[in-house]
Amino acid sequence: IVLCGAFYLLVSFESDVQMKLVARQRGQRVIQYIDQRIRNAGLGFGKLEKASEVQNALSPFTKSSDRPLYNSRKDSGSNVAGLRLPVALTYSYRDPCAKNENPNPYKYYENKEKHVIQWGNILTLLYPKRDTDKNFVIVPISEDISNDIITVQSVDIVQNGTQDFIYVNRTTSEQISGSNFEVSSSGSAEGKYIENWTVLTAAGIPLIITAEKAVSLKNSSTDVYAVSLKNISETEVRVNAGDEMLYLKGERMFAKYINDQTWVRDFVFQEIADNSEEWGAQRPYQDGILAMYFEIDTDTNTLDFWVLTTGGQDGKIHDVPASWPEKGKEIQFGSGGKKWNNVLTDYFKYHVMYVSHASWKLENIPEGFNWNS
Repeated sequence: IVLCGAFYLLVSFESDVQMKLVARQRGQRVIQYIDQRIRNAGLGFGKLEKASEVQNALSPFTKSSDRPLYNSRKDSGSNVAGLRLPVALTYSYRDPCAKNENPNPYKYYENKEKHVIQWGNILTLLYPKRDTDKNFVIVPISEDISNDIITVQSVDIVQNGTQDFIYVNRTTSEQISGSNFEVSSSGSAEGKYIENWTVLTAAGIPLIITAEKAVSLKNSSTDVYAVSLKNISETEVRVNAGDEMLYLKGERMFAKYINDQTWVRDFVFQEIADNSEEWGAQRPYQDGILAMYFEIDTDTNTLDFWVLTTGGQDGKIHDVPASWPEKGKEIQFGSGGKKWNNVLTDYFKYHVMYVSHASWKLENIPEGFNWNS
């Protein structure tokens, strides 16, 4: 009997360890996914030093009533919102994709260092993405005194100014012909969709792609393609020869319910759909998620993330690991807004749980960035 009891305890212990390992692996996989994007979030926005400057720099995409509402602190359901900043948080206890669901603004508190901490359970990012098939940089072009088109080393683009650039192969320095980007419509539709925007690795301000066209360069026997970029921010931007154009992407990440009765969810991401003002398809990435919680320290430009995962149920009662943050216990669940303690008592306690935590310095957000004005 003693041997049987010892064997049972050993098997039970090994099962618990295995389940915790599964839960940990689930959390680490989510962290790895976010890490690949958060490191680039805000790249190309470095000259914009407060929230209103970001919103103004993207204003065709933000301020009109049928645009994706960057400047709003509320989500409009399927419309692209929450994207007021390169890194933004919103909060919802229901599925953010549900019909008529309006995630709330981030919540906030002051920590013991008197830093303002924003918190939420939905992370939204703006980040640049490189097309690996396009191995080129851009070079400004201008007219010389003979009205010939020539290349120059740098240009300044003033507010509402437009500048032409040619594509040059990064490796061979040869000029490139052919269309490469999605050109914006003109007039009231200018800058309407996210694919009409680009960020340059060094310029520090997002620009609208307003045209692509063939041009004849002085001392060149063949036409090459030029791209026209427009600056609508209030800040003059300098672009140097050799800068790289990158696509601008928008994405949000959250935990989505599989079944309200089990409270186990998937980590899901959505990108802004092409030629659309709405979020694209929901893409489940990792199962076994019980809760997610984000914080932004607006004084240090730091993002912290905690994810509570399950490795399964083993017939025992468990406590949530002590490393789960206290503010994270203010999260509510389900359409009825079930409180943390109720969900823990009724559901979570039967799961073998693990808390994974990661922290990132938001390197592309300028020091002293004003998150609220």
